[in-house]
Amino acid sequence: MNIRQLEIFRAVMATGSAIGASEKLNLSQPAVSKSIKLSEETLGVKLFVRKAGRLVPTEEAVLIFEEIDPVFGYLKSVQARLYDIRDARRGRLRVVATPSTANSVIPVALGRYSLKKPDVKVELDIRRWEHVIQSVEANTADIGILITHAEKPSLLEENIYMGRMVCVVPCEHDLAKKKAVSAEELKEEKLITMPGGSPLGDLIRSSLGLSRVESYVTVETRYCNTACVLAKEGLGVAIVDDLTAQSAPVGGLCQIPIEPEINYGLYLVVSKDRPRSRVCSEFCDSLKEVLSELHSS
Repeated sequence: MNIRQLEIFRAVMATGSAIGASEKLNLSQPAVSKSIKLSEETLGVKLFVRKAGRLVPTEEAVLIFEEIDPVFGYLKSVQARLYDIRDARRGRLRVVATPSTANSVIPVALGRYSLKKPDVKVELDIRRWEHVIQSVEANTADIGILITHAEKPSLLEENIYMGRMVCVVPCEHDLAKKKAVSAEELKEEKLITMPGGSPLGDLIRSSLGLSRVESYVTVETRYCNTACVLAKEGLGVAIVDDLTAQSAPVGGLCQIPIEPEINYGLYLVVSKDRPRSRVCSEFCDSLKEVLSELHSS
């Protein structure tokens, strides 16, 4: 018996008649009767006997039904999962990001996305920018988000946000009264910034003209969130990206624009060789939506 014959047999068992099975499966009654007859010939057993206008299953038919019914239940479950995958209701989303975005905008985007797709399993890994690139290349992540160009032939990158670096100080600090702060004014302060050799650290140093770093930088840290905490404790003026500043982990901090602006780009990177799934595409849409709202606020 092939799958179609088993399906027709199961429908007759459920409805008790060839007419009922034909309506259930949208087939003609002769097609149902022919299939049952063929199944009986193939198996060499009688499957149904007619009593009072109904098809009553034989003991053999009951045994066969007990064997195949769980299989159809499993197939129904598989079909439902396939529809979930098609409609991006289920699946897996693996995101890897640098700390600045992983601790600021990405949780907001994931929260919004998960409300729409609660059954999608999410994995968020936080890495340095070079490790973000490696994770996407090695297929241990579907999407990478970082503040720098990937510049890898194996990856596709998309600029999804243009931001700027800002100063973060306790609100009682003298700089908090200013509408903007210049590079020269910053050179008079103890600075908390990213290490040299990191994308943000190099950007800050080159933009502010910090030739003798030791004279200006009091603390170096790889994490902008940590820089904000250190600023709150009075260790200096933190220079961080605007996304981190808007979601600073401690209160009582004020952010001041730097003039001229120090701009950076936020990039989304995916593998050039792997098509983006609907799950990934819809999360990217949520992320861009959140960034657009931040940009316009």
